[in-house]
Amino acid sequence: MEFALYSMSLIAGLVLARAFVENCNLHLRVGRFWFHHWILALAAMIVLLYIGIDAEIAWGALTGIAIEGLRRKRWGLVQNPGED
Repeated sequence: MEFALYSMSLIAGLVLARAFVENCNLHLRVGRFWFHHWILALAAMIVLLYIGIDAEIAWGALTGIAIEGLRRKRWGLVQNPGED
């Protein structure tokens, strides 16, 4: 059943991330560096891995968030001027 929880959490994370991104105008950037939600999800995954949390729901949701971010046109860390 762990795989089922992971799968459902992945879908929920993807859907919630998409809904949030489409309806919110929040940008985390410092100069030319953009911290997209896939980068934040990866950072959270590293923290979970480091502290030893293996909850399927958390990993599935973070994977869904990361996948939603990576499927976008502008997903890179560095954005050139004029690509806003």
